[in-house]
Amino acid sequence: AVIGGHTIDDPEPKFGLSVTGRIHPDRIFSNTGALPGDLLILTKPIGTGIIGTAIKEGVAETAHSLAAVESMVTLNRGASLAMRAIGAHACTDITGFGLLGHMLKVATGSGVSIELDYRAIPVLPGAREYIGRGIFPGGSERNLTSVDAEVLWPSSFPDNGRLLLADAQTSGGLVISIHPELADDLVSEIIDQGAPCAVPIGRVVESAAKSLVICSD
Repeated sequence: AVIGGHTIDDPEPKFGLSVTGRIHPDRIFSNTGALPGDLLILTKPIGTGIIGTAIKEGVAETAHSLAAVESMVTLNRGASLAMRAIGAHACTDITGFGLLGHMLKVATGSGVSIELDYRAIPVLPGAREYIGRGIFPGGSERNLTSVDAEVLWPSSFPDNGRLLLADAQTSGGLVISIHPELADDLVSEIIDQGAPCAVPIGRVVESAAKSLVICSD
């Protein structure tokens, strides 16, 4: 059987394969290659895991559900075309491992550290409310546990904020690492291509004691 989409915890070994297209070997953007000084641009708000859990539990407000669905059904094609037009050093999607998990892969793969501006990160409406009520997917907790040792948190940073940054996304956006002089052009091009958002959420720095540094001031 040709399957794909999610990791399955099952005694029986399985291998999933899904072929969705072809790419040119000279047009690949990987999650390695981020350089100190780069800015990081996020192209979709986070929180789909939390909203999805609220929907499953039957407590999600209609407006919140619609906003999450609209985000998930929006393709990353526009942001991808913008990145190809302007250029980038590295890129990752934000899906099941959450923002922290995927940014950790960029940091370790590139041999750098990453500073994320917590206040700048766009969040789907309702996500903070639901997580405050204890509504979030179990995968988000596992994500947080797996990356926590590599994160430098601000003092007194709330647990809800930690879980939000680790929220397991479905059909999340991209985070693009780009030279700061090209960042404004990339943001404009992403918006012109119709992506949900194009927000600078942090920067790449020289490798430090922790791979990820969360800033909240």
